[in-house]
Amino acid sequence: MMIKKNTLLIISFSFFACSINSQTIDSSINPADRHLWLPKNENDLEKRRLRQTHLDGVAKEIETLFSNLETIVPKENNMRQGTKDFIAEIKSLDSNRTNQIANEKKRIDLLAKELKEVRLSNKEINNQVVNIHLAPVFTKEEYIDALLYFKKGKYQKSAKLFKNMLRLNPPHSLVDNIMFGLSMSHFKLKNFSKTIVPLSHIIKEYPNSDKWFMSHVMLALVNEKLGEKSQALYILEQGLKNDPPYFIRSVINNLVDLIQG
Repeated sequence: MMIKKNTLLIISFSFFACSINSQTIDSSINPADRHLWLPKNENDLEKRRLRQTHLDGVAKEIETLFSNLETIVPKENNMRQGTKDFIAEIKSLDSNRTNQIANEKKRIDLLAKELKEVRLSNKEINNQVVNIHLAPVFTKEEYIDALLYFKKGKYQKSAKLFKNMLRLNPPHSLVDNIMFGLSMSHFKLKNFSKTIVPLSHIIKEYPNSDKWFMSHVMLALVNEKLGEKSQALYILEQGLKNDPPYFIRSVINNLVDLIQG
C-alpha cells in the first residue's frame, strides 16, 4: 500500500512539473539562461513574487533612463561645456581682477609718492614762512636805543645794536649814520682797528653825506692813534680838497697842526 502511494506521488509531481514547464517557460529563452525554481510553499512563492516585482521595477527604471539617455547626454554635455566656459570666464575675471588690483596698487603707490612730495613741499613752504616771520626787521626804535646807549656811555651795547642794524636792511638814508655810530662806539672802546672799515665805507659810498667830512677827521685820528701820521695827514688833505664847511675846515686844520707838531 505504501509503495503504491509513493509511486502515485512521484507521478503527480512529474505531471505537475511537466505542466509548469509547458505553461511558464518561454521556448525563446536560451537554455543556458533558464533556471527552474520550485517554491517550497506558498509563503516562499509570495516572497519570490515580491522580489521579482522589485527587480522588475529596477529594470523599468533602467529602461526609462536608457530611453531618456538621448536627451540627457546632450544636456549633460551642454552643461559640461557651459561649466567649462564659465570656468574660463572666471579665470578671465580673476586675471582681469588681478591686473586691476596691480594697477590700483600702482596708482596708490603713485598717489603716496605725490602726497609725500606735497608734504615735503608744504614743509619747505612752512619753514620759509617761519623764517620770514622770525626774520628780524629793522625798527626805528632800535636805532634810537643805539643812540641813547651811546649818549649814556654804554658803548658796548651801542656797538652791538649798530652792528645788528646793518644786517636788517635799514633805510639807505640811515646807513651812513649807523656806520658812523658803529665806528664811534668802537673808537670809544679803543677798538681802533674796527673803526677803519665803516669809516672807509662812508667815504667811498656816501660822498654827499654830512658824515663824509666827519669820517675823514675820525679816520685821520684812528691812523694817528695807530702811529700812521703820514696816512692821517693824507686823509685830512683829501677832506680839505672838497671844500668842507667852515666848522669842519677849522677842525681839520687844527688836527693837521697837532699831528705835525
